[in-house]
Amino acid sequence: VRRYLSLTAHFITKNWRLSSLVLALREVKESQTAETLSGLIEALVTKWEITDRVSAIVTDNGANFAAAARGLVKCQIF
Repeated sequence: VRRYLSLTAHFITKNWRLSSLVLALREVKESQTAETLSGLIEALVTKWEITDRVSAIVTDNGANFAAAARGLVKCQIF
């Protein structure tokens, strides 16, 4: 079974149009612990220089993803 992590940005353009972009899609070969996922997400957010722009993180509600998202940014977790 292959597992993937995607980073998608949703934003409003200058013309007030809702847009979405997939910024990254990574295969996760390591164990999907909260620490591993947190590290991957943090690295991607840092790479894209959007650390201060993240307002929400949406997960599949798995305990590992929820735990990974909790400590990353001060935002809503869905």
